[in-house]
Amino acid sequence: MHNRLVYLSGNRDDIFGVVDCVINCGASSNPTCSSREESYLYLPIVGPKFDRHSLQDHLEEAVSFAKQKLSCQKTVLIYCSTGEDISVCVCLAVLLSCCTATGGDSGSSNSEFVVTKSSVRQQLIYLSSFNSDARPSRGSLRQVFNFFNPNVERVPEDGY
Repeated sequence: MHNRLVYLSGNRDDIFGVVDCVINCGASSNPTCSSREESYLYLPIVGPKFDRHSLQDHLEEAVSFAKQKLSCQKTVLIYCSTGEDISVCVCLAVLLSCCTATGGDSGSSNSEFVVTKSSVRQQLIYLSSFNSDARPSRGSLRQVFNFFNPNVERVPEDGY
């Protein structure tokens, strides 16, 4: 599954020649892509400096869309304006939602796998091996962790 999940930065005008589906994480909406509703998801996510919960509020929709497309053997592109923060965290959430306890690909949701800070870091290392520009903020990483652990007592701001 991991080879069908891609994330990039910048504006992509004709991306459907390369991938099957697109998740646009806050870069301006692309009217060309919007006409392909079944293959395009626009999420108006802003960085944690502007809204501390924007990413977390959109992760359910992003993960659901990606998992549905990946289960149909579709290639999914996840992108934002920089490729360093928001798209990286959306990709992390998708990877974590499909992981097994040993880090493998379950192909579907695995409710037995508990997402820990360590597992978030492991998946970030995995993503960074493909893109050295991946530098998500602590606030964004915290939102990914909180998405999977909604009932966990929130950690102090300096502890991600």
